[in-house]
Amino acid sequence: MREIKFRAWDHYKKQMVEVKGLKQYPAGDWSVWDGETEVLPCNVSIMQFTGLTDRQGKKIYEGDHWQLGDEIYIIIWHQGDLQTGWKKRAGDNMTDIGKDNACRGEVIGNIYEGEKL
Repeated sequence: MREIKFRAWDHYKKQMVEVKGLKQYPAGDWSVWDGETEVLPCNVSIMQFTGLTDRQGKKIYEGDHWQLGDEIYIIIWHQGDLQTGWKKRAGDNMTDIGKDNACRGEVIGNIYEGEKL
């Protein structure tokens, strides 16, 4: 079974927050608990752990920039007819990342910080 884990980007503080708890408000907004304080829903973007790790053993999350050879991809969840799952996206091109492929590449950043595409 895959570990269910989240992280969040705090837009106000411009830093990644480890999520220890989530709270959903009636309007559908989410806030996160980082173990010390609640981060308000308008300030965060939540990213889910894919259950995959890169060649360095680093956990791969939704929104990560992941590199395999000369290609850099963004990790996304794609809901499709027969191809629902974690994908690597480069432009309009989306393909399954897969466990074997994941451990050959490397996380080099994410959509909020680090390496830019």
